[in-house]
Amino acid sequence: MLSIRVALATTGFALSLQLAASGAEIKVLAGSAIQPAMNEIIPGFETRTGHRVVFDYGTVGGMAQRALRGERADAVVVSGPQMGALEKEGKVLAGTRLDLGKIGVGAFVRKGAPKPDIASVESFKRAMLAAKSVGYNDPAAGAPVGIYLLDLFERLGIANQMNAKTTVFKQRSDRFEAVARGDVEIGFNQISEITAQPTVDLIAPLPESIQNYTTLAVGVLSSGEHQDAAKELIAFLSTPEVTAHFMRSGFQAIGDVSAAPDLRNEPLDRDPGKFLERLLRAVPRGSAVQDARALVEERGFSCSARENAKFSREIPPADFFLCTRDTEKEYFEVALFHKDHSFQRAALSSRPQWLKPQ
Repeated sequence: MLSIRVALATTGFALSLQLAASGAEIKVLAGSAIQPAMNEIIPGFETRTGHRVVFDYGTVGGMAQRALRGERADAVVVSGPQMGALEKEGKVLAGTRLDLGKIGVGAFVRKGAPKPDIASVESFKRAMLAAKSVGYNDPAAGAPVGIYLLDLFERLGIANQMNAKTTVFKQRSDRFEAVARGDVEIGFNQISEITAQPTVDLIAPLPESIQNYTTLAVGVLSSGEHQDAAKELIAFLSTPEVTAHFMRSGFQAIGDVSAAPDLRNEPLDRDPGKFLERLLRAVPRGSAVQDARALVEERGFSCSARENAKFSREIPPADFFLCTRDTEKEYFEVALFHKDHSFQRAALSSRPQWLKPQ
């Protein structure tokens, strides 16, 4: 009996060695919003395949920049527009993109603390003005929630009041620890990460009219050593069981509310201002300008770079991408202004087709 047990143990050990020898180590650059879900999903993939998945988590902006620079990794998880830009640059292999879902922004407090009412825009605004302190991840590091909140507070007319009581977290771990300690009263993050933290309570998602969704997509990097294994990973992530797990983790199906509005169908002839409003909602100020460019190009515009040039008489010379598009009656130009490749603002002009520059 002992010899049988030894033989079985030896066989199992040999089999595990064989799996380890044949399996690949898949390196993934990933936005941190997927970390709670991946912690539960990936062990099943590793057991089935013998591969090992190693994640390097951070902001989607930071991950997109690393992939754009050609850092050696096998897969990347970034926002939808960022994935489009990486595909266009040949950094992500064509046909490997998988949209995982979209995730919204939520507010949170220390575990057991009172939850303010943020169900409407007005109650959200009152809660922000009444809060002693708020905090979010560093926009300068490419944190999508921080980037969006800078723009949101400005649109709500409370930017000056909020700046005085805002803590910008330089380390990702600080966003939950500071709130759990009581150093910061209200924190903001993507919902999937909030609900996975035992030391804080989700207040609620932002009101729908001011909600900001980030679509997350995964793709195989052209710089990777284990592209076939990375494709196996993406096939696994596309299964109905894994998709259902993402939905339980706070993600939503992309078709519910678009993180990147379909600007191709925007009524440009009737309301150009609405077009700009939806563009800025999809790609807030401070995002990588390539995200804005990828978004408008996907919606029918053609873009080219301008350096220290003038877009109109009212705007001084600046660096921008000039994006053009024709409709049946008019010719449109959108300028995507940037500073050090950081998207600053957009401007739009239109003219009848017969005045279109030749």
